[in-house]
Amino acid sequence: MSRTVDVTRGVRDGRVSAMWSRQHDKRHLSLDSLYADMREKMVASQDVVVELSTIKPFYGDGEFMLDVPKYSKALIPTHWSFSQLCKEISVPAEFMRRLPPKLVVENMSYALSTSSGKAKVLARKSDNNDVADVFTAITGPDYGRIWDAEMVFMFVEALKSSDRKWKVPGVLDWQTKQYDPWVPVTEETTTLFSSDRSCFAFVVDDIDGIEIGKLANGDPDIVFPGVYASNSEVGERKIEFGMYISRAICANRTVWGIEWQTHFSIRHTKNAPARFTNTVEALKVPETIDKDGIVMRFKAAKELVIAKTDEDAHKFIVDLGYGIKEAKMITSLVLVEEQRPLRTLLDAVNGITAYAKGETHVGERFKHELIARKLMASA
Repeated sequence: MSRTVDVTRGVRDGRVSAMWSRQHDKRHLSLDSLYADMREKMVASQDVVVELSTIKPFYGDGEFMLDVPKYSKALIPTHWSFSQLCKEISVPAEFMRRLPPKLVVENMSYALSTSSGKAKVLARKSDNNDVADVFTAITGPDYGRIWDAEMVFMFVEALKSSDRKWKVPGVLDWQTKQYDPWVPVTEETTTLFSSDRSCFAFVVDDIDGIEIGKLANGDPDIVFPGVYASNSEVGERKIEFGMYISRAICANRTVWGIEWQTHFSIRHTKNAPARFTNTVEALKVPETIDKDGIVMRFKAAKELVIAKTDEDAHKFIVDLGYGIKEAKMITSLVLVEEQRPLRTLLDAVNGITAYAKGETHVGERFKHELIARKLMASA
């Protein structure tokens, strides 16, 4: 059954929409389908560390190929991995693509033969080519690969730790301002994607929402949780997780009416696999996503007044361990993003989360996000 939504309440976020609008090799209708596809890729893949100078380019069967030690067949690079290879040996990828094949081989051969150091090469068996396999990525030798299949599997396991009915989101009708959670899942509406560079999953429980107030027409003001995860095993992007409490998702998959959100990411460094495991375990804590957890805590945080003035708000933030300058920045972020002064516990959580986004150092950003999560847990 559709319900009325006031999209002027809360804020919006375009992360999911940005992924939805990208060109994808596959659009999946279920998490099982996404996982099966990612696992098939992982099983067919192998990564090895080699000396850059031992990689030999050549041209054959109308394709630019690479002879890489420890691989029995030649490798054909993807558009992405060719760009990575060019970057590794300091040659311009776009210029190389415009050259005749003979010149590409000559230039790449020289650059590779004079390169020092090692690299980690990832290749995948090809089902339809008896001559060559697919060269899918080349990264630094210490690249901490987190497989797309691992990410999807752990994401699904985290969802199972709650009793919510996770699904692909419904759609907001802009003409009627009605949100329909029962819109059929099709390739056009799905939010489960994969490509040769990355995979992405976004699911919500928009069936069993929580009433947090009334709309101007007297209808209930309903919010619901949503969670997403994305990864690139070939090094295009960091692994990312996020959670929303929102009112609706429109046809281009922009999330509307957000009252609370948190996002965190992990770079593919040497220690990334261990950090990934710890992060996903944190997602499994029941109070983070179950019915009696984050949604109810959100409601309590929204109602808990912690400040009547800006001075009260500054003092509250300072008491959390921040300096007065940081406290003023956090309160100003709330004013900009929430379009109201910091007065409730939820405002403080949102302000600190927004402040964390501006941190370039992963450790510092995680510290702020941890403070915000502890605040929410205290509601």
